[in-house]
Amino acid sequence: MKKILLSCLSLACAFYAEAQQLPNRYREEIFTTLQETKDVVFSTNIPTVRTTSLFGNQIANEDSYGQRTVTLRMNIYRPSGDSLTQRPVIIFAFGGGFVNGSKTEASMIQLCQAFARRGFVTATIDYRLGMNISNEELSKRAVYRALQDGRSAVRFFRRNASTYGVDPNQIYLSGHSAGAFLAYQVVYLDKDSERPASTRNYLGRADLGGLDAIGDNKTYANGSLVDGKANGVMGFAGAVGNLNDIEGPADVPGVYFHSSDDGTVPYNSGEPFSSLSWLPGFNLPTVYGGNQMNNRAGTVNAPRTFYPYTNRGHGVHYNGSSLYSDIGSRGGDFFYTTRLKPADLPLILGNSSVCSTCLTQTYSVANTAFYYDWQIVGGTFVSRNPRSNQVTVTWSATATNRGLTVTPYSRQLARGFTVGLGINVNRTAVLSRSLEANTLGEGIIDLNEYFTDPEGQPLNYVIKVVSNNARGEKVVNGNILDVKSLAQGQSTIMIEVNDGSTCFTKHTVQMNVKNDLQINVSPNPFVKDVQVSLTGEYKGDVKVIFYTESGRIIAEKISKKSDMGFVENFGIETAKQGVYYIKVITSEGEIIRRIVKN
Repeated sequence: MKKILLSCLSLACAFYAEAQQLPNRYREEIFTTLQETKDVVFSTNIPTVRTTSLFGNQIANEDSYGQRTVTLRMNIYRPSGDSLTQRPVIIFAFGGGFVNGSKTEASMIQLCQAFARRGFVTATIDYRLGMNISNEELSKRAVYRALQDGRSAVRFFRRNASTYGVDPNQIYLSGHSAGAFLAYQVVYLDKDSERPASTRNYLGRADLGGLDAIGDNKTYANGSLVDGKANGVMGFAGAVGNLNDIEGPADVPGVYFHSSDDGTVPYNSGEPFSSLSWLPGFNLPTVYGGNQMNNRAGTVNAPRTFYPYTNRGHGVHYNGSSLYSDIGSRGGDFFYTTRLKPADLPLILGNSSVCSTCLTQTYSVANTAFYYDWQIVGGTFVSRNPRSNQVTVTWSATATNRGLTVTPYSRQLARGFTVGLGINVNRTAVLSRSLEANTLGEGIIDLNEYFTDPEGQPLNYVIKVVSNNARGEKVVNGNILDVKSLAQGQSTIMIEVNDGSTCFTKHTVQMNVKNDLQINVSPNPFVKDVQVSLTGEYKGDVKVIFYTESGRIIAEKISKKSDMGFVENFGIETAKQGVYYIKVITSEGEIIRRIVKN
């Protein structure tokens, strides 16, 4: 047997320094060649019954239990060239009514191969045969022995997980007909108290022992017990002996395939091989097939998926020469969905609106996966590790499209759902006119006349007076700078301009305030007429503009310089009620006043 020794180096090779999209493992066939290891012993010196062959069927003598022993073997299938060390396992058990069959049954081999091509490690196992078909209580002993052998196979993979590169917490059982009985019983009959009475010291017959009493690999090296219960189950044309064994949400997930025209194992309930029930001495217990199992699971909210059919008969998975095309995809999707896929990621955390001066950003997602495939458009990665839930990127300021996506993968490299984040790069606001050149009187300044946003976004302002010339702390109201808050003379102020997202810029300006210019606007509020007067030292003509909040000019006048100062009357009775502004422009600077019309 060729062994694959998986070193840390080979694992590292599987995860490239740069993340990349991995195959859609388990949901698609991604391997073309397989490695088969035959006749691997998983249980030795197993007590069993002597049997009598009846037309090739092994009829058990339950009084002889323990008078002979057997060794159980399995054939193992692994994807060739696969370096993953935490792979899920599916163990398949053949059908045959507990009286015939073997691990080399054709459909079991095809199932192993089909699921191994999807990335599972698979195995087809032998289990003890021989059933008493004339006593319904004694017949249950055959099913229980098969249950013990199924648990022994699970323990084998748990105990030898590193040897075969498997995840000891992702071991599933499957089978057809009697093999499906085996698989279902392992996961649902999981307490000693649920054992049928006939499996104990029944009418003088030997006790078959506890669930994990038979077989090898019962303990780990440290002495702790190895659990033989599987983590999931998939059954084809199987049944359970007691619906109450399906208990509720804590059950392992199960998927049931059954066809309503099955003449061997009842789709609902009844005696198996019902067509033979007329034979003298033929007596088997009532069992409950896929439809009844599904109903029971629905009632108690046990996790399950049911695939009912109407025309596949007892071979619900196999047409006599090949597997039905939906078996691999439905089975793979089931284990992917219920056991293997990583948790869905919420949104990518980080700035979706980025300033052109802060193009390097860090993004993250919840740390719930094993491997992260980060991809970028319109930028470059500064730091990226496929084992990290965080990346740092630098966005292009000129790219047409920008975005970031991440696809999570579980420890078993099952691909999760991709989440993405679109990125918008905003340019900083531009100072289009010089504030330093403006010599002010005692009015107000509309900062929107000095700053423009390249994307046309509304701007927010924060003002901080650096020098100690402030008359008060509040020097800005929206976009209006109140000059009254500044003392006469030179003031140093810092203006932070923000576009409402992450894009802001700071400007430090020197403003020379001359408060010897006095402006008066009255009345304020006004109804019809407004008088504007200006006193103080200034040169040249004066321009007065009356305009709305949106900047639309209502009236405009130019007055010549006079020794008496400046006085102008505006008749604005046609203006609607609301807020307006009057701007007075002199050679010494601009003064703006806010007025209200009632």
